Amino acid sequence: MAQSLAKSLAAPGRTGSLVKKAYDWLKGEIMSDRLAAGQTIDDREVAVLLGLSRTPVREAIQILRVEGFVEVIPRKGTRVAHITLDDLREIYQAITALEVEAVVLAASRKPDEAELAPLRQAVADMVKSRPIADPTVWIKCDERFHRGLLTLSGNRRIEQVGLGFRDYAQRAHLVASRLRPIPRASEQAHAELIELIACGEVEEARRRHAEQRRSGEIGLIGAVERAGIRAL
Repeated sequence: MAQSLAKSLAAPGRTGSLVKKAYDWLKGEIMSDRLAAGQTIDDREVAVLLGLSRTPVREAIQILRVEGFVEVIPRKGTRVAHITLDDLREIYQAITALEVEAVVLAASRKPDEAELAPLRQAVADMVKSRPIADPTVWIKCDERFHRGLLTLSGNRRIEQVGLGFRDYAQRAHLVASRLRPIPRASEQAHAELIELIACGEVEEARRRHAEQRRSGEIGLIGAVERAGIRAL
């Protein structure tokens, strides 16, 4: 998975750190949609921009290829990979399964306020960002909330795999989210979920989050379909 491969880049030595520098920069540009789907990646340009040789950049690109972020087109070079609508649907279903289990595990152990604080802050920041014209700010706050749920599970493998899926889907999610209005009920649903987790209401937390995830999937993918987009 993405998180495991990324950790392998932290191996001791200068070469490993240079590959990680290139990997982190490229992945960040892709996830934020600054490198858009279909855009060509020139390893020479990236190397110059980052002050590196082409070797660590090429190694970083190979890791991103294995993870599905980029694809190599014979005689045309490397480009940012598209995510098809079917891919997006399957990824959302996988994330939902992991997040719902994360909620169950978190509620079962009733985390303390220090552990819940990042989730509460994410919701507060979502509310504050609503007046801002750019929906990207709200989307990033919402992303922090969902990533926080995976961490709160206390299960390192669920967290690792879930974050890897969220990394992979983030660019497509960012693009798709701009096609519809910000869901009005999200902040309240998130806040209520936090309280259910805090009180140890396992079954109700599971039910609520499964319903919200399903509703979000239908709304987001529906917006993409109505726009006539087949890949992001």
